Amino acid sequence: MVRSARLWGILVAALAAGATAPAEAEPPRVMSIEACANQYVLALADREQIISLAKGADDPRTSFLHEKARGIPANQRSAEEVIAANPDLVFTGPFSRRTREFLQRFDIEIVRTKRPKTLGDLSAQIRRVAGILGHPERGERLASSIDGFAAGAPPLSGGQRPTAVIYRGHGYSFGADTLVNAIMSAAGIDNIATKLGYKRGGYVPLEILLVGKPDYLLDDTVRNPMRPRIGAQIIRHPALHRSLGKSGRIEFPVAYWLCGGEATPVAVDALAGITRGPATPGVDQ
Repeated sequence: MVRSARLWGILVAALAAGATAPAEAEPPRVMSIEACANQYVLALADREQIISLAKGADDPRTSFLHEKARGIPANQRSAEEVIAANPDLVFTGPFSRRTREFLQRFDIEIVRTKRPKTLGDLSAQIRRVAGILGHPERGERLASSIDGFAAGAPPLSGGQRPTAVIYRGHGYSFGADTLVNAIMSAAGIDNIATKLGYKRGGYVPLEILLVGKPDYLLDDTVRNPMRPRIGAQIIRHPALHRSLGKSGRIEFPVAYWLCGGEATPVAVDALAGITRGPATPGVDQ
């Protein structure tokens, strides 16, 4: 009888303690409906948190974390899919205004990711997203690895930094206020588009690019042989070939620099290898 009373007392005390102890919050269940938001979610969330990702997350041409994305359901970026899945959070990007406005009518919590212009912007966004996802320590680790590059590389011993440009189909390039420029600067390379006065993304006529005389053309390598585009052939122009030769054309896949995140330290290290030694495997010199 004494034993039963004692056990009962222990049970009552345990239940009381459980009632007063703060419950540990469950990590939110999330969806991403934007390509770059995919990269943040894949890097910082538990796999079990992810309901689905925007289509293309498993495409190695454009998604750095494509291997992590394998097996995770893909969505078509529609508001209807979000409403049906009823996530705790939905991650969007800067260009999905109409979808965001529609989802807000249903009281769905939205996390909007932005296009960072600097490595500092990128680190801040990583820390913010990691905290929202319930894993601030992951964000701190990744952001700290990026912060180490933020000051930029010093000039080479001769004082001259090489120049380069990302030149896409139809002559599209990226200027001073872009993550591409920040990555190049951190690697010790001057961006020709910035030197020519471009601030954001924009079209650089071939004639103007040749006047800038870049040492390297960074080729994003994204081609679809089944859907050839005349505009994409500008990087094969004979004038560029004469100016750069074979050694001046570097394969720099778009997945390394499009979004930022886990790709960024790899991208900086790979570009730095152009001038300071062997590049990181995966980026062809």
